[in-house]
Amino acid sequence: MPGRNYTLDGNPAYRYGFNGQEKDNDIKGEGNSLEFKYRIYDSRIGKFLSVDPLYKSYPWNSSYAFAENRPIDGIDLEGKEWDAVNKNGQTNVKVNINFSLDEKLKFSKDEIGKLKKSVSSELNIVLKNSSKGKLTGEVTFTGGDESKIHRAIPDIAISGDKPDDLKGGLSYNGGASINYYKTDGTPKTRAELANDIVHELFHTLRVDHPMTLTQGDDTKVISEGGLKYRSTSSTDKNLINNIMVYPIYSLDGIEIRPFRGGVRPRMLTNDQLKLILNEINLQKHGAGLSKPYWRKAGEYWDSYPGEAVEQKP
Repeated sequence: MPGRNYTLDGNPAYRYGFNGQEKDNDIKGEGNSLEFKYRIYDSRIGKFLSVDPLYKSYPWNSSYAFAENRPIDGIDLEGKEWDAVNKNGQTNVKVNINFSLDEKLKFSKDEIGKLKKSVSSELNIVLKNSSKGKLTGEVTFTGGDESKIHRAIPDIAISGDKPDDLKGGLSYNGGASINYYKTDGTPKTRAELANDIVHELFHTLRVDHPMTLTQGDDTKVISEGGLKYRSTSSTDKNLINNIMVYPIYSLDGIEIRPFRGGVRPRMLTNDQLKLILNEINLQKHGAGLSKPYWRKAGEYWDSYPGEAVEQKP
C-alpha cells in the first residue's frame, strides 16, 4: 500500500523484499523493482521485464508472467528443476529440489545452509571433473509443486534413522532418502553426505549403478559372481572412482573401498554424461511426472535405459 513500509527490526538497510529477492530501489522507487537471478521483476504489474529464458519449454504460458500469473501465492523457481543451459561452449546443469531434513537430526539453520552449499559444490565438482570443465553444476532448494509447473522436481530427504545395510540411501521414482548415519552408527561428515546426495540426484535422471545396469560401452563390466566384476576393453579406465559405483565391490581383482582410501568418488563416464543430458531433455518435456500429469509416468521410472550386466559364462 502507498505510504506503508516495513523494515526488519527497524533496519532501513535491509535489502530484501517480495519472494526474498533483493530490491533495486534506485530504478522505480521503494520495492517496485526486484532483482531475481535471471530477470528483473516489477511488483506493480506482477510481471518480469524480459522473456523467460526457458519459454520454449512452457508454450502455454506467457513468457513475461510470474509463476504462471499467480503473484500472490506463487514462487518463481529459478533452479528450473533439472535443466542444462549452454553458454559459450560450457553447459551448466542445474537442478531445483524439494529438500527435507529429519527433525530428529536437529540441524541448525547455519548447518543446513552449509550442507546445501556443499551439495551444490559437489555436483559442480563431479560434472567439471568428468567433462574436463565442459559441464558445471548447480543445485537450488526452492522446491515446488510439479502439478503446477508440469515438470518433475526431485525430492531429497535426509533420514535420521540408523541404517541396517551398506547403502548410503534409497532412491524411488523421482526422489531419494539419504542416510545421515553410517552403518557403524557414526554420522557422516558434511562432505560425505553431500556426495551421497549427489549420487542419489543422478538416480533421479535414471543413472544406475554400472554393476547393476550397463548404460554405455564405457560403463560395461562383467560379473564374475558375488561382488566381483571385471572390466572390458571399452570400460572407462577410472570406473573404480565413479560416483555411481559402490565401494563394496571389487573390480579387476581390486577391492574398491581400500583402493579409494577414504577419498570420495567424483567421476562419471562420457556415456553417463550423455545420458544425463538426454534425461534432462526428456524431463523438460514432461517425462518423470507422476500421473495424471504425464500418462507414461510408470513406463519412465520402471524401465531405466540400458542392458543387464553380462554374466561370466
